[in-house]
Amino acid sequence: MPWVRNPDAGGVKINDAVQYRTKKRILTHAEQFFRDKYNRLEIRFRGQFCYVDAIIEPTVPQDWPPPDWRESREAYIARLRNTPTHLFRLRYFGDENGWAFAFYAYSSEGYELSVLPTGDFFGTPEEAFDAAAACYLTSVLDERKVTAFANAATVPMNRLSTASTERLRLPSKSTFPYQAPGARTVPRKKLEAEPAPEAEQPKATKAQAIRDALAADPKGMPKDIAEKLSAEGWNVRAQEVSQAKFLLKAKTKKGGRKAVTKPADAAPAAAVPADLVSVAALQKAKKLIQELGGVAEAKQALAALSQLLD
Repeated sequence: MPWVRNPDAGGVKINDAVQYRTKKRILTHAEQFFRDKYNRLEIRFRGQFCYVDAIIEPTVPQDWPPPDWRESREAYIARLRNTPTHLFRLRYFGDENGWAFAFYAYSSEGYELSVLPTGDFFGTPEEAFDAAAACYLTSVLDERKVTAFANAATVPMNRLSTASTERLRLPSKSTFPYQAPGARTVPRKKLEAEPAPEAEQPKATKAQAIRDALAADPKGMPKDIAEKLSAEGWNVRAQEVSQAKFLLKAKTKKGGRKAVTKPADAAPAAAVPADLVSVAALQKAKKLIQELGGVAEAKQALAALSQLLD
């Protein structure tokens, strides 16, 4: 099996001559294609790596900063003018036209191994600059940014072995815009003209159709309702209608009975006669007679009590 070079490991220390030529190539290319997109470039070398940053002219709104901000507008702009924007990192393997490209991702604040617009892990410094600058040095509507960044993709680490051996060679970056083979371009006007598809309305079910028919004709016979629904295109049997009718009645009863209110014009209850003695009173009188020894003794006691009360 042939030896495969890992674009995310190893490398060769960059000597002074390669540093000089590489820096000159990057500055010349940037000056030709991105002259008005940055104030200056900062290119530094360390071991097998080449780091490229850009100092960009800041865009600050007229009403910034607010009155209570901790620094003045002039100091704020001066600080931004001296804050570099990290673009990319190159890894050297001894070939000045075959550097491994790592894009700087601000989401993870680190350099991520990436594929160049050519579809390869390895390429020239100019190709690497185009891919990174297309993201950080151009406006949203710039065609160079859209085409280059759309084709520069970060590859997961678990796919390195496969991607490294399958070195696809798409058309070179000789001219922009670059478009991958088989890609379909849709005109912007067509995208704006096409209305958004309407949401699909939920379709009625057979059970809902039966409930609607019962609500429209609660006293109808199941057979008649089934025939009516069949005429509308539903495959409904009388037994299904009967079952649905039973469930609706059971659900209504489960809700609870309504409280019965007393009519306002109801006749008043009949008056109880004054001389009517209740059963409870008679039982108490019987118990008293038994305790006094008989009816005669009870009468004597009542007569004595009557004299005391008078």
